[in-house]
Amino acid sequence: MLISSEFDKFFEKTILSLRSYLNHLVCIGGCANALYRHHPKACRSDIKPIVTMDIDLASETSLHRYFK
Repeated sequence: MLISSEFDKFFEKTILSLRSYLNHLVCIGGCANALYRHHPKACRSDIKPIVTMDIDLASETSLHRYFK
């Protein structure tokens, strides 16, 4: 589970809907923090991560041309 079962469903639906553009996007913000916990090299921490119930995405360039 990333954040909660409700959020995980939202995250999965969002990522699947953007699958054609994922090579142009990077997940940032609190959701990215939740994803990092699942990386094979992640370390356990006693510090509770700050997570948000939204998905922040960044792109190197404008994605407007992909949505015409």
